[in-house]
Amino acid sequence: MAQITNFFLGANSGSGFQNLFSEIMDPETAFDIMILKGGPGVGKNTFMREIGRTMEQAGADVEYLWCSGDPDSLDGVVIPALRCAVCDGTSPHAVEPKYPAAVDRYVDLGRFYDLPAAKAQAGEVKRHTHDYQDAYGRAYRCLKAARQVELDTVAEASRNFDRQRAARRFSGIMARELRGRGSGTGKITRRFLGSLTYRGPVWRFDSVEALCPKVYELEDSYEQAGPLLAALC
Repeated sequence: MAQITNFFLGANSGSGFQNLFSEIMDPETAFDIMILKGGPGVGKNTFMREIGRTMEQAGADVEYLWCSGDPDSLDGVVIPALRCAVCDGTSPHAVEPKYPAAVDRYVDLGRFYDLPAAKAQAGEVKRHTHDYQDAYGRAYRCLKAARQVELDTVAEASRNFDRQRAARRFSGIMARELRGRGSGTGKITRRFLGSLTYRGPVWRFDSVEALCPKVYELEDSYEQAGPLLAALC
């Protein structure tokens, strides 16, 4: 049965938009990475959904990468077994080929626009574009302000956090989980498990359940587990 996972390549935060699009797949080992170009409504999401659906029907593992602003819209799809990926390469996460044609390439969906219709509605298109840019600006200002308040709470909590005790607990986890696993090398693939979206925070813990036979849940409301997770990694 195919393994289906769901992540984000971008995330909205109090520090602005965080972007991992350049890491959708390692170009040194990838066979083909398609970078979709074309504005809103041109069919990028539909194109990627169809690729994912077709590969699922063929029995292949599929990794879906969702939009950080609209979690119902796709930003990318990865087919690990084929070493292939497709992603939305337009602003604010513009992607450029590293090895043009040899590995990664543009796919111009803008050629399918109805140009006469678009030209006839140029005024409306401009108005909506300005409106959404203004809305994003307001949203990021609010996120930044909320983050400053949150940092005060984090700083206060850190003063009473027993780091040595936590480190001992993590050492026990590492000793237990890594015993007898050999000395092979690993690989890090960075993804966001969640994002702040127009629907509020969205987390894809279903991917954790799909990938991991055992899960340690850290109840960490005050950002104290970061250094310990880095050590575990």
